[in-house]
Amino acid sequence: MPPFPGKISSRDFARLLDRYGDPRSIPDSALDRCINEQIRPAKPRAAVEARVGAIEAEKSILAPPDGVWLDPRLPMEVGVEVLTAIILGMPRPSEYRSDAEREFVRWYLAPRIESGELTSWAYEPARFRIGRTSYTPDFGAVGSDGRVTMIEVKGGYQWSQDRTRIKSMPAAWPQIPLEVWDRKKSGWTREVITR
Repeated sequence: MPPFPGKISSRDFARLLDRYGDPRSIPDSALDRCINEQIRPAKPRAAVEARVGAIEAEKSILAPPDGVWLDPRLPMEVGVEVLTAIILGMPRPSEYRSDAEREFVRWYLAPRIESGELTSWAYEPARFRIGRTSYTPDFGAVGSDGRVTMIEVKGGYQWSQDRTRIKSMPAAWPQIPLEVWDRKKSGWTREVITR
């Protein structure tokens, strides 16, 4: 019997996700074949919605319309896997929030992708929960060794609340390194933030 009577089992749901991608694009006929024969809900679509909600609750991941949230209660290895998948799957943006970020892509990220030092990068890939607030690094990068690094780009000035969030990130997410690149008149400076 599936873990959720009358609903889709985890194995069947994972198979459907592999085939269709988005849970809401799975056709009702495919859902009907996967639902427990003894107890059928009136609406198969409701079963998908319930299962999606259960999976998100199990992993403590909320997906608001403005991006993916990563919660520190999530097991660290799962958080890193989710973040890596997000970075590898995100398209490159055409616009950035600042000139410093646009310049950083041209000066640092693009050449390292070409040289093979980085496998992929993404712009604002996720929000990290830190206490009662959140923090969204500017970039996430996956190195050729598979390690994920978050990157914050500053154009010379840092607000105090930004600095507080940046300093709090390693305490909540110790396995995800954070680099702060600051553009000054003399050039770029790099700071690795640790606990």
